[in-house]
Amino acid sequence: MAQGDFVNRSIDAGRDVSQRTQERIEALLREVAKVTEEQTNQAQQLVQELVERSRATTEQFVEVVDRELRSQLNAVGLATRTDIERLERKIEDLQADRAPARKAGAKRAAARKSVARKAVVKKAAARKVAAKKTAARRAVAKKSAPRKAARAVAKKATATKAAAKRTAKKAAAGASRAR
Repeated sequence: MAQGDFVNRSIDAGRDVSQRTQERIEALLREVAKVTEEQTNQAQQLVQELVERSRATTEQFVEVVDRELRSQLNAVGLATRTDIERLERKIEDLQADRAPARKAGAKRAAARKSVARKAVVKKAAARKVAAKKTAARRAVAKKSAPRKAARAVAKKATATKAAAKRTAKKAAAGASRAR
């Protein structure tokens, strides 16, 4: 019976050990699950914070770009929509005011238009003449460039020949003195 007690005690000890081990494993798993859940919550909070920061940064960037574009457009002096609308209203008001006066001044307006047309025609003709003169000058410059180069070469050749003649004369004079 001593052996039976020993076997029973061993079995009971094995059960106790396995039960304690199982309890420890379960406790560790609960701890791991708890830590994992906390980390998941922290990660979600970080993601939300990053998204909020990104939105805020994007809005600030858009505001800065919008402000800069407006200041650059104002610096250039482009007309805004309100400026254009205001000018359109002024034009309409002026046209309404001038409608009765047009009948009386129609002849003067026609005369002004014809004078203006003549001035435009004269300016166009003057531009054409100026363009032709410029083209003629360029053509002359192109033609004269080779001539100038040829003259320079001829002058250089003449100078070289004159120097050679002087050298020959000196050599001849030196040879005659030596005799």
